[in-house]
Amino acid sequence: MVRKGLFQILSALRLLRMSGEILSNLIPGLDIVGDAALALDLAQMAKELAIERDYGVAIDFIKYGPYKLEDLRVSDQDESFQSFDGFKKIELEKRLGPAGDGYDYRHVAEKRGSGNFPDGFMHSTRNIIRIPRILHEEISASYARRNDETGKTIRD
Repeated sequence: MVRKGLFQILSALRLLRMSGEILSNLIPGLDIVGDAALALDLAQMAKELAIERDYGVAIDFIKYGPYKLEDLRVSDQDESFQSFDGFKKIELEKRLGPAGDGYDYRHVAEKRGSGNFPDGFMHSTRNIIRIPRILHEEISASYARRNDETGKTIRD
């Protein structure tokens, strides 16, 4: 999949343009513009490669599913924390490390409802899973979409 992505990213037009950007170094004054354009091209290629990697991670995740919730949880240990910020930014990465390339940590239940969850559940290892970034972004986007009739989101 990465090889296919490289061929898409390194199109003939992009290679020609990048060659011109490199050759612009031979002309004083134009060299600065060429270097800036080349830097932008390289940054865009890096972004495209990361997206390609993230899609590969998501496809592999789906290919080996379905999963049980217990298999996706970040830890077998039941640990609760005062807040999500304290849990994610401080404790989670200290204890478990980053989610991994192409992965994010996600709450299963996003908000504390009307007492439906036990104390300590929302910011605990029982409510955090590790899923591919692309899927995490799609879930978040779906929760944020407004219903045309009610004007409310799923999250609302």
